[in-house]
Amino acid sequence: MNNGKNVLNYDAKRNFSSQEKIENWCQYYAGYSARFAKDVIRYADLNPDSIILDPWNGSGTTTHIANELGYLSIGVDLNPVAILIAKAKLVRFDDANQIAGLVYEICGRLKEKKLKIKKQYDPLDNWLNKKMVAQYRFLEGEILKHLATTGEKITFTPSSGKISNLASFLVFALIRAAKELAAIPSGSNPTWVKKTKFKNNIGDLADLWLSFVISMAQDIPVSTLNKALDSQILIGDSRKIPLEDNSIDFVLTSPPYCTRIDYAISTSFELCALSIDIKHKDFKEFRREIMGAPLVRPLKIYEPKEIWVNSVKKILNQIKNHPSKASSSYYYKTYWNYFSDCHESINEIDRVCKDDCNIFFVVQGSFYKEIYVDLPSLYKEMFENIGYSVEIISENLISHSLSQINVKSLPYRSLESMQKESVLHIRRI
Repeated sequence: MNNGKNVLNYDAKRNFSSQEKIENWCQYYAGYSARFAKDVIRYADLNPDSIILDPWNGSGTTTHIANELGYLSIGVDLNPVAILIAKAKLVRFDDANQIAGLVYEICGRLKEKKLKIKKQYDPLDNWLNKKMVAQYRFLEGEILKHLATTGEKITFTPSSGKISNLASFLVFALIRAAKELAAIPSGSNPTWVKKTKFKNNIGDLADLWLSFVISMAQDIPVSTLNKALDSQILIGDSRKIPLEDNSIDFVLTSPPYCTRIDYAISTSFELCALSIDIKHKDFKEFRREIMGAPLVRPLKIYEPKEIWVNSVKKILNQIKNHPSKASSSYYYKTYWNYFSDCHESINEIDRVCKDDCNIFFVVQGSFYKEIYVDLPSLYKEMFENIGYSVEIISENLISHSLSQINVKSLPYRSLESMQKESVLHIRRI
């Protein structure tokens, strides 16, 4: 490791005015910047054959930067939308810039073809008119026919996580084009998705898709030219990482926030584009399993486990005994779920990491009413409890966060209240 002092003593959050071009593909407030990921990996001074893991890979900042710097990486996430975006970011410069001809050809076929408008329900009907949905499915089908079909004529679906990086790149560009035409209203909370009131969806989907492909191809770093790294983006759970023991050299991640963010709902349009029905009962189960979700899991017992660290037990007790409405029931259970997932995920990270593995967590604290949930310190204690040394190498105040969006929470603390975001460097003792 680089032994320089205060090397990472700055804010890890994204600055939308100065971020790298590829970060603009997915404007999401959570996570950390590509610049930060690049600095951390360079700071680590890894061996060329090191494998980098992000168990909450999200939109793929860690895996994208690791790939750009020439390291094998593995990203794990439960959300198939995250898988698609992360795989798209791994596409090589030469592949992305040579595919426009095929895209142009596919667009020409759409304009020459008289599409049959299907009457049966499609998840995209929630956002687009039937004609636009038919155009989307035709273009998607052409991508999969050319780039996601095996020798046995089996075509993988985009939600399977099994399509190539290049196919993911084209499908994600198509989703971005369709979402722009859907003209979804924005709100104060980025996890609330408002549906469009009118489904006229005026615009040319094929031409817009082609323009997205061309502009996104130009965003791909030239450094990926002719690189053939075997990085992997896997659908999986941080509580049960699909990797062998002692296989990882380095971890860079940001665990989900402890603010009951509905990560699944925030990607509703994209999930519908992947033919996942957000009205189906299975979608609710999927939402429940995502760490930090606002849905309560149907468990019989909600008592802190004996092996959990004392600070977590204390926070849960404070929430359970808070006088505000539903603190002892709904809110207590959602926080219990979160910290249960924390402990299980940390044990899994410990299992897959080599003895000399270095782990970096970007963690943000939050409030429950007036109670400050000091998540950086809680993660520090959880790792120390299983034999790790943890140093908080960077600490920054957050002046705006999701906990301040809900005006009903303001009476519980002053407007001057500030939350901390910290970078934790974690090493096995």
